[in-house]
Amino acid sequence: MTSKDKVALVTGAASGIGEQCARKLAADGAKVVIADLNLANAQRVAEDIAATGGKALAIAMDVTSEEAVNAGVDETVSRLGGIDVLVSNAGIQIVNRIEDYAFSDWKKMLAIHLDGAFLTTKAEDTLVFQVDLWSSRGKLPGDFLDVSERTKDIQYSSRTRAITAFMSQNQKHAQMIKALLEHIPEKLRLVHPVLRAAQKVADGGAVNVVHLIYKNKAFEGHYKDYEFSEGTMREHWTSGLEDIRRSFAHPEWFDIPSREIGFVTRDVHRYRQEANDTMGPVKELSPQSKRSLEEKLPGAK
Repeated sequence: MTSKDKVALVTGAASGIGEQCARKLAADGAKVVIADLNLANAQRVAEDIAATGGKALAIAMDVTSEEAVNAGVDETVSRLGGIDVLVSNAGIQIVNRIEDYAFSDWKKMLAIHLDGAFLTTKAEDTLVFQVDLWSSRGKLPGDFLDVSERTKDIQYSSRTRAITAFMSQNQKHAQMIKALLEHIPEKLRLVHPVLRAAQKVADGGAVNVVHLIYKNKAFEGHYKDYEFSEGTMREHWTSGLEDIRRSFAHPEWFDIPSREIGFVTRDVHRYRQEANDTMGPVKELSPQSKRSLEEKLPGAK
């Protein structure tokens, strides 16, 4: 898939990572919809993209409102003919100590992160970014703190993989239901409430899950769960932005599978050329090399 002439709707695109995603898509030839709660900033980004030869449309969208999301999608379809790429990027950070965390802030953050992703994707084929904290080329643990860190990585990675497996199984069930419904007369499918519900499941969108796996977490240590200084957070976001830029350099990763296939998952680190640029396989030292090493480093066995 290439981005040229595709319609890409990016939520939270008036600033930050969403803006960079929109600019990259526009530079690659996509017609970009800058969807954001801040319409003035969205218009600024759209005008800037247009000034450099790109195509962009600014729309107001509150991703926590079903009416606002549906209105934004309808406007996009009406003016640009459809949506080929959906980037559910909108998100916020509300950082506070748990004992001082207002419940209203908690609900606001969940509404933007979870409701927003749900509302913008429920009627569309879905591209899911699964951020996996397992470091595929990380250092071997050097002490108990490192062991604890790596254990948490594995636990988090296992949970994300379990979600992927669950989504894949649901997709298989949907395909099975669709195959069974084909043997039931259409007239009956339209009037029977259970069959109508089954038809909705069978007509669900296709899903592409892209695992973004950290290759190195040198900027994070065992303190990452509670250390939120400005320097650490800037480093974290810079790393995430670089991952996104690298990912968008490979548009083939974002191909939505056909409805017949229904589901595909991609481990990004397996596709990267630098994944092979390691030291290579470990080789057994020759007897002569062992003797030489022992002479240079007394006590080495």
